[in-house]
Amino acid sequence: TDLRRAIYFDTSQLAVVFQPIVDLRDLSLIGFETLARWKHPEKGWVPPDQFIGIAEETGMIVPLWNFVFAEACRHLVHWQRLRPPGATPLFVSVNLSAVQFFYPGLMRSVGAVIELTRIDPAWIKFEITESGLMENAEAALQQMESLKSLNCTLAIDDFGTGYSSLSYLQKLPVDDIKIDRSFIMNMHKGSENREIVRIITELGRILGKRVIAEGIETELDLHVLRQLHCECGQGYYFYKPMLPEAAEALVLERTRQMLAHEPVQA
Repeated sequence: TDLRRAIYFDTSQLAVVFQPIVDLRDLSLIGFETLARWKHPEKGWVPPDQFIGIAEETGMIVPLWNFVFAEACRHLVHWQRLRPPGATPLFVSVNLSAVQFFYPGLMRSVGAVIELTRIDPAWIKFEITESGLMENAEAALQQMESLKSLNCTLAIDDFGTGYSSLSYLQKLPVDDIKIDRSFIMNMHKGSENREIVRIITELGRILGKRVIAEGIETELDLHVLRQLHCECGQGYYFYKPMLPEAAEALVLERTRQMLAHEPVQA
């Protein structure tokens, strides 16, 4: 009931936070992952794992996702204007749960936000979990092709934790593969774990997919991933999820560094 009130009647309780994604080679900022947060008027910040499931079960994930997506696009359009002329555009990643991904009105919602914010669809990346895709692989393929027709990009999230086959991975029109944080956390605990990360990275290269590592928390994580030629990453070692004001400040800082040709430090 409280969540319904927040989504339908008091969206000031809802917040959108952004976790920066960087190029692991030079630590340049390349985009943000968007995450939903809920500040309950009495309980304070409610962890996502306590309200996202409820939103999915009740159907409230649809208006919640629409709010998050619209806010992400609105902010990114503004931030792109702060970037130097000729700079590679940033992207914003938005998660799609299986419920939202297979929602019949998804394309209509996406189109409406694109038209409202006037965002370039090429700046939008949709992340779908591997297990979510495999719930109905044929329907997932059709939905992904529809999103690609808008010129959006697609990523498989939490790769390696689901049950997708290589044959389907070849068919799916995805641009990025995101290595699940559990593999990054365990890659120092034995050669087998590190080898899994290497194989996923190599698989991405063979299939022409960009690979993004999640959950980078230490300098050693970064060092190993660079050795394995993983291209991009995100995690607390670089930045925690931040409110829009902090994300904008980061964009301005990176813009200043680019104009001054200053190196970026993690």
